[in-house]
Amino acid sequence: MKPYDISMLSNREKEVLTLIAEGKSLLEISQELHRSLKTIESHRLSLGRKLKVKDRLDLAKIAIANGMVPVPSAHAVQAPAYAAEGAKDDPLAKHWLDQIFKRTYDRAGNAYLNELTAIISKVIGVEHVGVSVPDLEKGCQVFRTLAYISHGEIEDQFAYGCAETPCDVVLEKGFYLIGHDVMDAFPKDSDLKAISAQCYAGIRLDTREGLAVGVLWMIDDKPLEQVDSIERMLRALMPRVAAMVEEVNRVQREIQLLEERTQELAEANRVLREKYAKSNTSS
Repeated sequence: MKPYDISMLSNREKEVLTLIAEGKSLLEISQELHRSLKTIESHRLSLGRKLKVKDRLDLAKIAIANGMVPVPSAHAVQAPAYAAEGAKDDPLAKHWLDQIFKRTYDRAGNAYLNELTAIISKVIGVEHVGVSVPDLEKGCQVFRTLAYISHGEIEDQFAYGCAETPCDVVLEKGFYLIGHDVMDAFPKDSDLKAISAQCYAGIRLDTREGLAVGVLWMIDDKPLEQVDSIERMLRALMPRVAAMVEEVNRVQREIQLLEERTQELAEANRVLREKYAKSNTSS
């Protein structure tokens, strides 16, 4: 990629650009720089305008092309500190985390969640992996998927009732794993029956403030082995996944509010046009 002229960027914008290239979310950047999320978002928009790009990956490529961050090789990429700490006494969990990080370090938002579920499915050898969040309108009664991999393919998002499902237990306990006969434990969960589920593992995604924003889960049609390593892996992944989910949720809420506001404006314009038409007819 040809280096872009970054001389027009402010020092703060260069700092934000570097952190974006390192794979950090806007929330993580705001916390690291001790600035509000709104301020960081403003810098992000300014970077897009000045560099004439919209995608975070393109911003990361610009930073790498200008030598702001080193180009990582497949062998040089190291898992983040939280991952290494969470699996330092578990070689298998550490191996999984290394593989996951190598595939996701340069991703953010929905792209990160899709890649994350895909690589977890591959390295663990489970058929179904998903990230689910409470519905924007119905709350924890209904969950919807932000990312879902089934048999190696990215599937469309879908909604499902949370009551009497493993996800409901995860919300209550923080972590839940059942290695076999999961359908016997949740006989009313029709989704488990539809995919002939045998096992389930899931972890609640909590923000630093302790707010639950979703669940990262995996399901397979055969019993789950290496359960201790899977738990360590999920716990190590949780902070970054939660931050990504929080950012995606925020963007979706903003889009929803924008759509609602657009509808309100359209209705107001319609009323004004009708009044204008009646006034012209009466005159």
